[in-house]
Amino acid sequence: MKNGFTYYKNEDARITKKGEAFQNEMMAKQRALEQKAQNYEKYMREGTMTGADMQNLENEIMRMREQLMNQQQTRGAALEKETNEALTVLSKKIEVAGKKYCEKYGIDVLLIHGQGGQINFINDKMNVTQSFIDFLNHEQEMMDKDLGK
Repeated sequence: MKNGFTYYKNEDARITKKGEAFQNEMMAKQRALEQKAQNYEKYMREGTMTGADMQNLENEIMRMREQLMNQQQTRGAALEKETNEALTVLSKKIEVAGKKYCEKYGIDVLLIHGQGGQINFINDKMNVTQSFIDFLNHEQEMMDKDLGK
């Protein structure tokens, strides 16, 4: 499915590209923040900045940390939401197409093989859930009788 379904490949590539761009941007901002912090420590050791300048730099570092955390949370959550929505749309497309395919070719059960595989379609006449529940209850009754309950 991953390798053959064009829509899946395109959506996966789109989401992956967005995720990588987000990661790269966050890493660049993290590196810039680390560089500022190193400069701050260097100026502290050398004593080459005034107290007011040091305070300004410290405030800027704190502001950068807060911005980075906020962006990681808000944009990360938005990307996760977009990914989940894309997966929902993909699943629905596969479900609808699977049903049409089964009806067209007279297939009763269509399984999707592979990681995350699932039943895509099952004809109602193939549903044996209640029969199996009845069987389980009967078997339990027989075990209870055997145990003298």
